[in-house]
Amino acid sequence: MFIKQNDSIHEKNTHKFQIDYFLERLKIHIAEYVEVSLQKHVSSIQEKQNTDKLCLKLEELSKRIEEQESGYNDVVLRMIETNVYMMLATIQTTDYNLFNQLTIYFKKLVTYTLQEDCLYTVNQVGEIFGCHLHGFTKYPLLVAFQLPYINRLIANIIRICKKYPIILQIWILPDGDSKLATLFQSLPNNTRLPMYQIIKNFLVVDSPLDQTVNVVELISLTKVSNCLDNWFLQNKDLVNLLSNKCSNSIFQMENLDSRFHNVTEFAKYFKMFCLIVENCTPQIAQTYYNFFETQVLNVVLHNEIRHQHQLAFSVLQTIAEITTIKTMERVFDNECFTSWIKIVFEEVENLPNLFISLSNLFSKHEEILVKLMATKIKPSDEPYSIEDLRLKAMKVCKRDTTEISSFMATTLKHQFKDL
Repeated sequence: MFIKQNDSIHEKNTHKFQIDYFLERLKIHIAEYVEVSLQKHVSSIQEKQNTDKLCLKLEELSKRIEEQESGYNDVVLRMIETNVYMMLATIQTTDYNLFNQLTIYFKKLVTYTLQEDCLYTVNQVGEIFGCHLHGFTKYPLLVAFQLPYINRLIANIIRICKKYPIILQIWILPDGDSKLATLFQSLPNNTRLPMYQIIKNFLVVDSPLDQTVNVVELISLTKVSNCLDNWFLQNKDLVNLLSNKCSNSIFQMENLDSRFHNVTEFAKYFKMFCLIVENCTPQIAQTYYNFFETQVLNVVLHNEIRHQHQLAFSVLQTIAEITTIKTMERVFDNECFTSWIKIVFEEVENLPNLFISLSNLFSKHEEILVKLMATKIKPSDEPYSIEDLRLKAMKVCKRDTTEISSFMATTLKHQFKDL
């Protein structure tokens, strides 16, 4: 028994020695690859040979790891500790084979970080992912086959940041002697969060890879990271970008051929605003909604634009489709919005759409809206309130009932015969 235990220990030590040997050799090959790639006058043949050589060494190590009884976890830890992952994180390539080899290792690192206790190595892991992400922040340098991987990487690293919020501080406030500090020292503050920069790039170019979930999940991290909360309060890039997207969609509806009149783009970015307001800290929520209200909503409702009703109905539809209590309260507190509804009540041709929208809203959020009406105290200088809207609707439809949802259902059932 004792002999078997000794044999087992000896075998493990042998495997560890072999892996350490291969890791040290790999570090040499990575350094050689980087040295050649930085040279100015390298032929395409030399560049290809240099890349293929590193690919081969990465494949060899991967095979060695598969032979390990303990699997990848021990090797991943050794790659963190021996600086191999940091060296891999600095490699930027558009070569398909090398890129695929690198993604294999970083997918293993993501899995390891999510599954294992990494408190001991969290600073190193944070720097590794920071450098890896930084290589993808220059969108024009990326190629199509990289984009799906980058999108999944962002989602996974957000999950990692939920587990280890300290990583966000490592990125935003890197130590003076760290690799990230050297990398970020020449960058403006609003570009020192590589994960955000990548998401922003996807939004700017209208990537088909929808970023709604990534945006909301990222900004929800402000609840667990004061550092990130302060960063978003200082940097208004995102709120400016989203409001510009809404404004551009309105401009296109007003000025393009009627075939391109589509409220989908406006609704997409308004939904993003709503979800941000619901999932971030109160101070950021206030900042973002105020910006949307003054720069987008009030502009739509104040100006006589051709698609005013279509856009306003889109707002109602969006807050009906998602659970967005904070936005709902603010919208119905908006004097311009309630005044718009008052106007629509006087327009017979638009009443069906209004009732359909309100019916949908009440059927999904009746409890919230009834509570809002019950607690809403109308100031003396407010010309119109949500309670006034309820009474106005009752009068228009000639229904003697106080149940809003019942009134809506009856109205729809009879197809507005009383109008």
